[in-house]
Amino acid sequence: MRVIKNIIFELAEPVAHICNLSLSTGQFPDEMNIAKVVPLYKDKEVKDFNNYRPVSFLAQFAKVLEKLINNRITKFIQDNNLLTDVQYKFRSNHSTALALADLTEVISKTLDEGN
Repeated sequence: MRVIKNIIFELAEPVAHICNLSLSTGQFPDEMNIAKVVPLYKDKEVKDFNNYRPVSFLAQFAKVLEKLINNRITKFIQDNNLLTDVQYKFRSNHSTALALADLTEVISKTLDEGN
């Protein structure tokens, strides 16, 4: 990644072209979809294969494209009001603490009304 950071300005135009092409065609480049899978040790006996779990590392450019796609989908959903106000998961500024506060408010209001 250090090499990429040093030449990022030279890579910006080709990477932008690949991202725009992917968005316009609706296809994720196969070359970016290849992951390096590494076994990660969990605990206990080192020689027991069951004590390892696979971790996949995607190419850095794939992460850039995924983030771009995520931002576009999120913006489309927000702009078109496709989620209800009570949808908290996978939304920025909608934490579980806010969900609990809203639930507490609904319960208090319901009790105050005698229900």
